[in-house]
Amino acid sequence: MRYQLNSPANRNDQDAQNVIGQYLTQEGFSLIMYKGEYVWKKGVGFLTAPQYVKATCQNGWVYLEAWIRF
Repeated sequence: MRYQLNSPANRNDQDAQNVIGQYLTQEGFSLIMYKGEYVWKKGVGFLTAPQYVKATCQNGWVYLEAWIRF
């Protein structure tokens, strides 16, 4: 199951993507290729399940999906 969120960005798409990337990087996420698309990943699954976030900014909207794999 994935958590999904659609929200207005209140800024241009590139600025919104930069803000999201900066925040996720500060939180320990890394940008990776996962099943043919870029997603943010945190954790390796040894003691905790890996966390994933997919963020897409289009036409002034931010689409977020978050899930864990266990």
